[in-house]
Amino acid sequence: MNTADEIKQLRQEVTRINFLLMQLRGSAGPGAAHNLLSAMHADSTPASPVLGDVIVAGAAPAWKRKAGNITATRKFLRQVGTGAVSDEPEWDTLQPGDLMGALNPLSGGTPLEYWRHWGATNYVSWYAPTFAPGTTTGTMTKDQLYAVPFSCPKNITLDRIACRLNTAVAGNARIGIYTDGGNIYPASLVLDAGTISTAAPTGLKTLTINQALVGPALYWLVIVFSANTSMVCSQGGGTISIVGFFDPTVVATIGLWAAFAYGALPANFPGSPTLVSVINAFWVRLSA
Repeated sequence: MNTADEIKQLRQEVTRINFLLMQLRGSAGPGAAHNLLSAMHADSTPASPVLGDVIVAGAAPAWKRKAGNITATRKFLRQVGTGAVSDEPEWDTLQPGDLMGALNPLSGGTPLEYWRHWGATNYVSWYAPTFAPGTTTGTMTKDQLYAVPFSCPKNITLDRIACRLNTAVAGNARIGIYTDGGNIYPASLVLDAGTISTAAPTGLKTLTINQALVGPALYWLVIVFSANTSMVCSQGGGTISIVGFFDPTVVATIGLWAAFAYGALPANFPGSPTLVSVINAFWVRLSA
């Protein structure tokens, strides 16, 4: 037998061995469909492809089929590990806390809050109703209903009202919102937001609300105290005064007060006002 015959015989033997190997593996031959979840694999469960199914690793360990979600409800694969090992994923709906609270209404957040971030840092924007360039401190006298104009340029919804306590004192303060009567003076009660404590701790005092305001319009934020209280205040120097000046020789006025015994806010704002250039500072937060 010459060399060419030996090479031909060797090739035939290799082909025969490859064919036997394919038979042992259960393959139908070169180019046959490969089904990972078919019975030909010892590490998988017998199955045939089904629309929507996914392949997961079971605890055996073995590959297994996870049936697709056939319900009409949008679901996602949820997986919770132990901190050391994983677990099989399961179909589930979104739960509170699955998304950042600001985006997920189930956790009390709002879509607007979702966009209040820069990179990984979340921030919340508060808005002051006055144009004052800075703040100071001042004593708010009890039984005086203080009012600050608040320009509302479009339809909005407020979810917070806040002010800042400078010195703690036993007592409370009641906060609310009034419409404007068309003459740059507070008119009808829109919201009695409730009370904040003026006792310790000092600092930011916040009320949670859900109040829609229709704009463009002018509104008034108001507050009345049960005891004389030192608060962080807005001041009129250098402001654009909506209220005006009570004397051309002095600084601008940014608010007013009217006599009113501390209690639930009246349906209509009292008359006989006094203009002021230093007044309790308000901040509001938008939710929409």
